[in-house]
Amino acid sequence: MSASPSAVQDAVVAPPTDASASALSAPPLATHGDIPPEAEGVVVPCRYCCPKCRMELFRTADITAHDADVSSAGHKAFKGKRGLMAAAGTVCSSFFLDNVSLPWLQEASSKPEVASAPQPVDLACPKCGTRLGSQCWVGDQCSCGAWVAPSFKVQKSRVDEFAQ
Repeated sequence: MSASPSAVQDAVVAPPTDASASALSAPPLATHGDIPPEAEGVVVPCRYCCPKCRMELFRTADITAHDADVSSAGHKAFKGKRGLMAAAGTVCSSFFLDNVSLPWLQEASSKPEVASAPQPVDLACPKCGTRLGSQCWVGDQCSCGAWVAPSFKVQKSRVDEFAQ
């Protein structure tokens, strides 16, 4: 036996009863507009560790803030796809650290071969030697286009982030 097409249409169009509507309805998804203004821009304190040996390298407070420079996004190192991403306002792909607050970074940056090098030198984990990023006293450009000098740059993909 088959139902008539009009009976099927009526069943689909008929509004649900209050009991069935409450059972089927899901809580609304949060949107950007639902976030309270005081919660936006809040920095969650985190610690960042070496992915190989799990040594704690730095914390959120040790990261040097910099402003995105969209006018510099056309630099030769960031042309093409990266330049378009920087202009669109994407998140930076690296952390820039303050070497004054981190003893292991002070020690790594005070070596004679690093202090006199005009080009970037590898920045490695002090415990296991895993490459984390680069350091350069002349400075380095971030993926957002900002120029940071001196530069102690750790790539976000090369450290593990843990909430405190």
